[in-house]
Order: sequence, then C-alpha cells, then structure tokens
Amino acid sequence: MTMQQAMARDGGDASSNAPLEFRELTTVEDIRLVQDMERRVWGAEDIDVSPVLLMAALVKSGALLLGAFLDGRMRGFAFSVPGDRHGHRLHWSHMTGVDEALRSSGLGTLLKLEQARRVAARGYARIQWTYDPLQSLNAHLNLVKLGASADEYAEHVYGDSTSDLHRGAPTDRFIVTWLLDEAGVPMRSPRLARAAGQEGVAAGTVVTQGGWDRYHADGELPTAPVIRVPVPARFSAMLQEAPDLAMAWRMQTRAQFEALFAAGYEAVSFRRVGESGEYIMVNEVPCPDCP
Repeated sequence: MTMQQAMARDGGDASSNAPLEFRELTTVEDIRLVQDMERRVWGAEDIDVSPVLLMAALVKSGALLLGAFLDGRMRGFAFSVPGDRHGHRLHWSHMTGVDEALRSSGLGTLLKLEQARRVAARGYARIQWTYDPLQSLNAHLNLVKLGASADEYAEHVYGDSTSDLHRGAPTDRFIVTWLLDEAGVPMRSPRLARAAGQEGVAAGTVVTQGGWDRYHADGELPTAPVIRVPVPARFSAMLQEAPDLAMAWRMQTRAQFEALFAAGYEAVSFRRVGESGEYIMVNEVPCPDCP
C-alpha cells in the first residue's frame, strides 16, 4: 500500500507515493526513535519522555509498540500495554503520535486501525485510552472516525505537564473504549442509533468575544435522551494565550461531563462546527420525564 492509497482510503489528501509500512518495534534503537518523536510531537522535556528501560520491559512482557514508516523513516507510532480494568482484559493505548506534517493526512487513523487488528490477533477484544475532551480534532478522530465511545471522566490524570500542548490547565481526560470483533474491526456503541435524527438539547450557550469562545453552562443540566455539550475552537492556543478562559472551560465542562456520566450518559459522537464542536451524549435508557 502506498501512502497515497492509504490516505485516499481514509478520506485524506496525500501527495506522496511512498510505501507505508507498519512494523512492531522491539529494540532499544526502535525505542529511541519513539523518544525522538515524543519530543517532536508533544514538545515534552526529557523528564516526561518514556524511559528506554521501562519501554523495553513492557514490550518484553506483551506491550505492542507499533511504528508507521514512510521511505524508511518512522512518521508515527502507537503504544499499548495489556491490562485488566473493571474485570475486562484489554490493551491500554498509552500514546499515539504522528509527525505534524501528516496529522491531517489520515495516518493516525490508519495507525489505530492497525493497532486494533494486531491487538485482536493477540486475543483481546477491548482497547481503552485517554484524550483531552476539549480538543475538537481529537474528539472527531476518536468518536467519529474511529468509532470509540466514552463513559468515564478522569481528573488531572497526568499531573502538571511540561508539554507545550498541555500546560495551563488540569490534564483532565475522557477514557474511551473500543470494542473489537475477532478480526479487529471496531464496533460502534449501540446508543449511536438512538441519537440519529435527534437534535438533542444544548447544555449551555457559547459566545465568541475577542476571538475566543466563551461558555455559559446552564445552572442545571437538561433532562433529555440526547444532550449536547460544546467544546471551544483552538483550545491548545487558548491554553497558551488565554489560560484563565481555558480553565473556565475545563471546570464548567468537567462538572457537566461527570454529572452526565454518573447519570448513565455516554459520549457516542461529535459534531464539528468549524474549529469547535459539540459532544452527542446519549442516555442509557429513556428517562421518565424525557419527551
């Protein structure tokens, strides 16, 4: 498969005919390539870069460290480790990174799908990972393109980060779940069908002032089978340039997401609205007061 063919399959726009190769990374030299990419992708200082000794031990004990190569150069990777959460055997996907020049090319999607295939081949039917729910591009990738869903919210998972992408607000995360069939094909949440054709009820209003989106969350969450929770445009830039506003978004949406998950809602999809967007949250069962 060439990169051009891969991107066309995924809906991306690629101009390269370079052959795309996926390879499991097992050597110390491979791990150092991953370290270099961590520094490029996240701008992290050495203290937050994965240690070689730990990565080597995890690979030896069953972790999957998967690299994507173009013309012999590693341009992306995905790293997952076997584990057990809430009684389910799974692979925990700790990191997925793609070089900046290829982030809109579809390579990240292809990496995750190859990860799913190889994890299923090892006998696992579940993959989980985290991402920042206020990053609209990641929300669209994870819930729409990959078909994962989320029903867990974790506060300040990674502590204070040295990364330029994360500095400025608590590292809160969604925990998303991928259920796989025997061939490693992701299966979407059955609740997605319940949201079809429903506009849903907004959980607050967004106004744009001074170039930034500002959120006014409702005092009480609406009672409805489908609820929409917004995220801002350019949250990474907001973290750096308007950290107080980023913190306000974090605290308001944290309270809403935690309340919705506790009430049985699941984030099953994401609607893009320009650079911003909104989550589609669907309740487990129709509530008595819902229309």
